[in-house]
Amino acid sequence: MFSERDEIELYLLHNPPPAGSSMEWNVKKVQIPADTKINTYLWMTDAVLPIGTCLCWVDNYQGMLVVDVLADSNSNPDHQQWLRYIPLPKKALKCPRLYIDAGDPDPMRSICVTDAGIIKLVCILTKCPPFTITTWTLDDIHGGRWTMDLSTTMGAEEFFHLLGTGHSCLPRVQPSFPLVSLVDPD
Repeated sequence: MFSERDEIELYLLHNPPPAGSSMEWNVKKVQIPADTKINTYLWMTDAVLPIGTCLCWVDNYQGMLVVDVLADSNSNPDHQQWLRYIPLPKKALKCPRLYIDAGDPDPMRSICVTDAGIIKLVCILTKCPPFTITTWTLDDIHGGRWTMDLSTTMGAEEFFHLLGTGHSCLPRVQPSFPLVSLVDPD
């Protein structure tokens, strides 16, 4: 996806194609803003998410790259298509990537989109013994503003209390592979 230049090529297949045309690949040139502060050599795409007319490439330890795939820069040369970078919240960046296996899901974090279009980041932080689960909501996709969800942040004891104080058959181990409910983002 990245190149040494200031642009990337985005390959799109419209399915179904517009009436009267055959299915074919389109290539669009997408500009990378000069002030984008990402380390392209360390970038690992953990997920690709559709959000409205945009596609977001997610690196769970750097942020999201967003492009509006339906913006037509070919018919209007003055409307240049740009790639936007949305960094993760600073508090979520305090721990390094624990695994290096490209293509495998991250056991400690996830960025999800709900059916209402809400973007959530869930992290299981292990710096605070034994662990803390924190969530953030992307409030402004254009400004890249995240808000920590204080009502859903919890430590290990609160998490295990949710399982019940009786004889739960679930083990008391650190959870992994966090997800947000598609229907109920809280």
